[in-house]
Amino acid sequence: MRQLSTVFGLLFLAILVHSTAVGQESDRKTLDATRVPKEAARVEDFVPKGWTIHHRAVGDLNGDYLDDVALILFDLTRATEPSMLVDHPQPVLVIALATEQGRWRLAGINTRLIVADDSGFRPLRLEITKGVVVVHQELQSNISENTLDYAYTYRFRYDAQTHRFLLIGEDNANTHRDAVDDGIRVSDNYVTGQRVITLMHAAHGKYVRETNRSRSIERRTIFLENADEGEDIDFDTLRDEFSRPESHKRPAKP
Repeated sequence: MRQLSTVFGLLFLAILVHSTAVGQESDRKTLDATRVPKEAARVEDFVPKGWTIHHRAVGDLNGDYLDDVALILFDLTRATEPSMLVDHPQPVLVIALATEQGRWRLAGINTRLIVADDSGFRPLRLEITKGVVVVHQELQSNISENTLDYAYTYRFRYDAQTHRFLLIGEDNANTHRDAVDDGIRVSDNYVTGQRVITLMHAAHGKYVRETNRSRSIERRTIFLENADEGEDIDFDTLRDEFSRPESHKRPAKP
């Protein structure tokens, strides 16, 4: 019983650390988006004074066969001060499209989606895959006894009708380091209105197979500028659905 209480205590502490970190992020200073120009001669011109390019990804995003760019900007104090002692502004996601005149046009900016590294989120990855901007970040607990890790992935695609970028989907994953227990991933597609829940089965220190379930969700229109940290997902309840699916069946329609 004491061992079980310890496990629940560690789990509660991990959730508290995660909630506190996210809560602190919501209160953080954010970059004034008006400091980023609408057009520029160079990609570097989109970086306001006191900021730097931390990640860069290149690829055609609007189908005009020109290489566009996605940037993650960090406040420069991250490089000069201890990360836990400075209230850094949140990192910024900037997307710029190349023009036929050899210039760059700002296509979208988000100042609150990416969580700062000093809150425990790492690593941070940015890429362009098949015309989609993909942002990935992870939360790893600093508590040695706790093996819970969280990962978040956001996907943005250019919408030709609005000339803006849409959040087309996101993944939220909860795994255990060294696969000491089953992991779970929730993948939402806001274009098709489909959610795929994946249970990652652990065995011998590895995730050896996956079980998937699908369900319908509301289709949503979320522009890049309005995208925020993902919704809180009750991973324990979803795991319970896999272990006792009959208790979660929806009643048949009359």
